[in-house]
Amino acid sequence: MPIASAELIRARETTTRVLEELGLESYVFQIEPGEGGWELKMECSMVGGWGTLSLPIDKESLLAGSHDEAAYRRLREGLRRRLAECRVRLP
Repeated sequence: MPIASAELIRARETTTRVLEELGLESYVFQIEPGEGGWELKMECSMVGGWGTLSLPIDKESLLAGSHDEAAYRRLREGLRRRLAECRVRLP
C-alpha cells in the first residue's frame, strides 16, 4: 500500500518535536516506512563518537502523537528510553 506524503510529513514533524524536547546534543534522522513496519533510522552523538540506531516505531502511535497529547507523551517517553545512548545537551 502506498504511503501518503501527509503521513510522512506528520511523522517527521512529530519525531522532530520529540527529539528537540529530549535535548539531544546532535543527531540526524529519517523515518522509513516499510511493509514490515516503520523504522526510525538515526545517527546521534554518543560517548566516544557518532553511533547509528535503527528502531522499529509504531506508525499509528507516531501519527496519533501529532494530535493527541497523551499519545505524544507515551511516544516521547518510549523514545527517551530507547535513545538513552545518545548524548544530551548540557544545560
